[in-house]
Amino acid sequence: MGDVVAGSIFGLIITSIAIVVSAIFLNIVITSITLLLIAIILGTLCFASLGVLLASPSAHSPSHIMMFSSLVRFPLIFISGIFIPLPELSGSGKLLSYISPLTYLVDIFHASLNGTSFFPLTIDLLVLIVFTCSFLLIASLFHKRNMRKGL
Repeated sequence: MGDVVAGSIFGLIITSIAIVVSAIFLNIVITSITLLLIAIILGTLCFASLGVLLASPSAHSPSHIMMFSSLVRFPLIFISGIFIPLPELSGSGKLLSYISPLTYLVDIFHASLNGTSFFPLTIDLLVLIVFTCSFLLIASLFHKRNMRKGL
């Protein structure tokens, strides 16, 4: 749990800096600061939990974990509505976007910045909470298994 908290704090700091700099230099208008703060907190918790999950299988070298992490995280960027808006995705791209936690986080960011979202906000928030809890549960199962094996 300490790893998740540390990762979340790091994510909060980096994200806060990026948002403040963007708001100042790019004149970004935030329509709902409360929603943005909730999104940042949920997002950092979710992706810190994903990081703990990706690091939980035993490996002989940290580079194996980093490569595995990149193989999982990098494609999420392309199917999550960052580069291609969700309404414009079709077929398997749209289906894959539904299983990405980043999709729901980006959707909340859209709602907090311009007031529109693809999904209802309650769905976005609930899905992020479910992903976070699922990542933590699965990671704890991996850690327990590793402890039993003495890894």
